[in-house]
Order: sequence, then structure tokens, then C-alpha cells
Amino acid sequence: NLHIVFTMNPANPDFYNRSNSSPALFNRCVIDWFGDWPDEALTQVALDFTKDLELDASAFTTQKGLEEPQARHERVAQTVVAFHKKVDDINVQLQRSAQKYNFITPRDFLDFINHFIGLVSEKRAELHEQQAHFDDGLQKLKETGQEVTELQAGLASKEVELTQKNNDASARFGQMTTGQREAEEKQKACTELKESLEVDSKVVAEKSAVIESELAEAQPALDAAKLAISGVTKKALDEVRKMPNPSAFAKIAVQAAVMILSGGTVPVGKDGRPQWPVVQKTMNEAGFLKRFEDYKTDQLEDKTRHNIQIHYIDRPKEEWDVEKSMKASSAAGPVAQWVESTMKYATLERN
Repeated sequence: NLHIVFTMNPANPDFYNRSNSSPALFNRCVIDWFGDWPDEALTQVALDFTKDLELDASAFTTQKGLEEPQARHERVAQTVVAFHKKVDDINVQLQRSAQKYNFITPRDFLDFINHFIGLVSEKRAELHEQQAHFDDGLQKLKETGQEVTELQAGLASKEVELTQKNNDASARFGQMTTGQREAEEKQKACTELKESLEVDSKVVAEKSAVIESELAEAQPALDAAKLAISGVTKKALDEVRKMPNPSAFAKIAVQAAVMILSGGTVPVGKDGRPQWPVVQKTMNEAGFLKRFEDYKTDQLEDKTRHNIQIHYIDRPKEEWDVEKSMKASSAAGPVAQWVESTMKYATLERN
């Protein structure tokens, strides 16, 4: 006997037409209606899908009660379910305010989990790559230190040789005036070499200190940028984009991000900022959100960086404030944080 099993989503706009055009699906088939999954089922599914993730306790803001790996996995599963429930609650509010409702199904929940797992893997790979770069930098510093040690050892050897030649020259002073002159010349050459090595050693030490300081300052800026952009979703950006006149803090954050991502090529007004329709058009381009992830700070030209600093970052708190942008929009806040972190990291690179 052949049994065929297939699923249909009542939330699909075509469900009504399909059911009317194919009545045999209802009077000739066995129908099993599935409703919403209970919280326990959602948590169990999220826990099973994320069980293979490597979760370190340091990745959590609060580590109390998360000493065991199982506890950390349960916390992640609960957080995933909370996000899913929150989206459903927002849809209910949207239905009340805008008479529009987006159905959230278990299939959406599974897609959300898979996207979350993929994002964690992607960010972990990026961090590993950054760590490799820093390790290379530290190795270079170590090699430089070894070279300085070798130069100092060579200097000590030259000093011993110089002493010996001076003794020989003193013994033959009364016999060979020419020998004394040669010894003096060699002494002068050794002295110059010593001074040169001392200067080189000082320069190397200063450069090493500068490199270590810049690495220590650049790392937090880089981490902050990555953390900020990881919280931005396409849905959240679309909500801001569709607003005809968003709040001032949400608007200025997205304007600054568009200026950076476009390399300063978008037209701007007298205030040094692009008009909102231009920003909306740029946000609607395919792959706009991915441009945040792919953006490299060395792409930020000095002219654009200077304009961003003047017209956005250095503005009074009444115009530019990351905390107020966070309250204004779930997308604008992370975007504002990304703008500030990117600007800080780019400035350190230039210096």
C-alpha cells in the first residue's frame, strides 16, 4: 500500500484557494491538525538542535549557575524560545495597531534555530581568524626581541676586540706610529658601531611599545564592532526603512551607516547627511545587511571618516547618543554602536 504524507500551512495566502480547488484533500484524506507547540516542546527542540555548540562560560554576561555545560545549553535554548515568543507577541501588537498579522509557525522556529547556529559558527570562525592575526603580530615582536639580543651580543664581542687592539697598540706605541694610528681608527669605528647599535636598540624598543599599545587599544574596538553588527537583523532594518519619518536618533544612526558603507558617495544635504529617501533606497538594495559583515575598516577613507566625525559622532548628545538610539529602535541602536566602533578602530589604524 502506498501512503502519501504532505503538509499544508493554513497561514499561507494560497491555502483557501487550494482547499477549494481540491476538496478531495478534506473528504478523502486523513487530516491531522497541528497547533502551536507548547513551551516545553519548543525548549526541548532548541536544546536538541544546539547541543553540539561549544558554549564557554565567559560568553555569558552572568555566569552564576552556568558552571556546567548542560546549564549553559539550557540557558541558550530558553533564550531562543524567548526570542521566538517575543516575535509572536510583537505580531499580536502589530495586528492590533496596523490590522496586519504575520503567522509564526514551528517551521519558522526551526529556521530561526538553524540561522542562529550558523551565525554562531560564522562568528567563531571570524574570531579564530582574528586570533591568528594577533598571534602573528606577537611572533613578529618576539623575533624583533631576539634580533636585538643578537645585536647586543655582537656589540659585546666588538668591545672585547677593541680592548685587545688598544692593548696591542699601547705596547707598540714607541715602535710603530702607524700601528697606533690604525688602532685609533679601529677604536673610532667600534665606538660608532656601539652608538649605532644603541640607537637601533632604542628605536626597536620604542616601536615594540607602540605596536603593543595599538594592539591593546584596537582589540576592544574590533570586538565591539563585531558584537554590535551581530545583533542587527534584516527584519529590524526593514521596520526602520519603511518609516516615512523615523525618530531622530534612529534616523541619524542609519544615515551614518549608509555614509560609511557607500564610501561617502551618496549625495548629502547642507547638514552633511543624506536625505531619508536616499537612505531608504540604499537600505532596500540586495545584500545591504551583509555589507555590514563584509566591511573592512581599511576601506574607510580619511575624507569620509572626517565627515562622519564632524556631522555625527561629535554632535551634541541631543543629536547623537547610542543609548538613546537603542531605545528608539532595536535596529538603530546596534547600527549606532557599529558606527562608533568602526570609527574608533579606523582612527586607531590611521594613527
